[in-house]
Amino acid sequence: MAKSLVLSSVVLMSTALLALPGCSSRAVYQTVQGWQQQECRKLPDAAERQRCLNSTAASYDDYRRQREAAQGPK
Repeated sequence: MAKSLVLSSVVLMSTALLALPGCSSRAVYQTVQGWQQQECRKLPDAAERQRCLNSTAASYDDYRRQREAAQGPK
């Protein structure tokens, strides 16, 4: 279930990036993060819901640093 939420988030983020070119990356990230948190709250199992919410806890700056580190040197 959590994997499908992550995949849905990636799809939604990609769509948002294409549909909202005037928005900053930070705004898009925060919008998608909020959507994912709403989806997490719908999970009936408390432990799974908490794991899901924990996966959305990264700030945009943390996300950006992790993304840049994963991309490696330019």
